[in-house]
Amino acid sequence: MTINVKVTRDETLRIKVAPEILRRLEALAVRFGLPSSTLAAYAVAQWLAQQEQGSKIAEAVAKEIGGQAGDMIRQFMDLAEAGQVKPDA
Repeated sequence: MTINVKVTRDETLRIKVAPEILRRLEALAVRFGLPSSTLAAYAVAQWLAQQEQGSKIAEAVAKEIGGQAGDMIRQFMDLAEAGQVKPDA
């Protein structure tokens, strides 16, 4: 089963790259049979997706750690209020 998705690219982004990067991009584009601008647009989209996914994972980890730390602090405060633990002054 083949899924065809048409993506329109209406906006322009101009960037400057080192000559070696341009040479590598153009060589890879030829191997894939794509214009170098199409391959560059794909590469930028992939990089953005990876960064967004990474930040979502980092945020989830931070929330989990924060929640665990909050639970531990609440438990310590409950024990301190019950006189079972003496907080440092």
